[in-house]
Amino acid sequence: MDETKKEESTTTNDGERVFPKTTPLIEVAEQVAERLERANQQTQENLNRLELIESRRALGGGSEAGQSTQKVPEISPKDYAKEILSGKHNAKE
Repeated sequence: MDETKKEESTTTNDGERVFPKTTPLIEVAEQVAERLERANQQTQENLNRLELIESRRALGGGSEAGQSTQKVPEISPKDYAKEILSGKHNAKE
């Protein structure tokens, strides 16, 4: 036999449903506070790991070889069309 308890709702004269309280509000608040503390602790651990990774990356001595630092100037569509029509981008034969 299944001995699970089902919460039965009752209705008041206003038609509002009222559920019986199974646990006091303080117990629920304590459970929520514990979950928040665990989440904060996990967040702090993740932040510490991230700081360690970033510091190792910054002090790791890696080079920026092969990475372009020059920015390519953007050409507006009108200017690009003018360059194409003037033959600036034609391949030399």
